[in-house]
Amino acid sequence: MLKVNQPVKNAQIYLRRISYMYPSVPPVIPDGVYGEQTQAAVAAFQKEFGMPVNGEIDKATWDKMMEVYREVEKYYGAPRKVDIFPSPSFELSIGDVGATVSIVQAMVSALSDVFSNIDSVIQNGIYGTETAQAIMKIQTLAELDATGVTDKETWDILSLMYEFYVAKSRTAPIDKDNKYVIR
Repeated sequence: MLKVNQPVKNAQIYLRRISYMYPSVPPVIPDGVYGEQTQAAVAAFQKEFGMPVNGEIDKATWDKMMEVYREVEKYYGAPRKVDIFPSPSFELSIGDVGATVSIVQAMVSALSDVFSNIDSVIQNGIYGTETAQAIMKIQTLAELDATGVTDKETWDILSLMYEFYVAKSRTAPIDKDNKYVIR
């Protein structure tokens, strides 16, 4: 069994991403082995960018590959994620105010557009009864203790639902109004 070479695998990952924008560079499978497929992709990359073609990654090829990869990542790279929830022991409850409350409210409202059994909330940055009730509904549907408090466990469910159903939109309609129902 061949040993995976991490620098080779990194180069293969970069070449694969570069191939999205430059079809003349064949997509390589990032397996960590510098075989014929990788050599052909490197040669195609070198040809595409007017470099001496030898299929080897020398310093000039590596530097150009990194330059092109960073440019391609502007279009094809995943956006940077932001940690919103301050710490595992942090909680939001009635009376709390601020940006984190506004974000929770925005997520609940977005989920209410997708799920017919989650009510929208006013996005005012104040954790009031309406927000607590909406969180209790989500907790109940997720089979958590319905406290109305957004703790880490509730945040994890809320963010997972938001990521899967709102940000990624990977679901199929369940009812005729294109609403989704948690069951």
